[in-house]
Amino acid sequence: MKKFLCTILILAVAFSAGACAFASAAATTATPTQTVSSETNASAAAPVETVATTTVETAQPVVETVAVQAPVATPEATVAPVVETQDTDTVAMTVSGGGYVVDVVNATIVKDGLGNDVIGVHFKFTNNNSDPIGFVYIAMDTVRQDGKTLTMEGQVTNPADPTQTNLCQWVSNGQSVDVTYLYPYNSSDDIDFSLTLVKDLNSVTPLASGSCTLSLN
Repeated sequence: MKKFLCTILILAVAFSAGACAFASAAATTATPTQTVSSETNASAAAPVETVATTTVETAQPVVETVAVQAPVATPEATVAPVVETQDTDTVAMTVSGGGYVVDVVNATIVKDGLGNDVIGVHFKFTNNNSDPIGFVYIAMDTVRQDGKTLTMEGQVTNPADPTQTNLCQWVSNGQSVDVTYLYPYNSSDDIDFSLTLVKDLNSVTPLASGSCTLSLN
């Protein structure tokens, strides 16, 4: 009986010691696993923030090169002195009719409104009619030089010379005015000049006419 009890006690002690050893081994084995899991969880719980560094490039200003065109100089018109045409001692021709009297004085080289040399034929116009009228409305001219016809078309009058601009000026009864007609200057040769007087621009019947040769003075 005692042997049986001793055997049971020995087995119980052995079992108890084995159980303790097993528990100790289990505890020992579980500890590193617990530690590793804790560290792993700690690493997972606290992620490392990665700050992305962005390099900002500063845009350089674009410099535009603008081509500047140099201003073109405009030639200035040359102002010519006033031409005196009242010298009746050198009148080349007088045409009169219908109360109008026109002295064809002479022809010279003058400056137009652009400063160019042109031919100027100078007249003295006297109106002896009761109605005022301008010289250009009663004087029909024909000019030829070197076989070519010269016209007043396109000529620019010089405002500094009133005789070039008053061809349309109204002239009353008994008054006179000096007038200059302009023609292109091609050469210094003589010009053949003809003048016909009419009542007005609407008239086709000439009142008087005359022709002469003018040398360029």
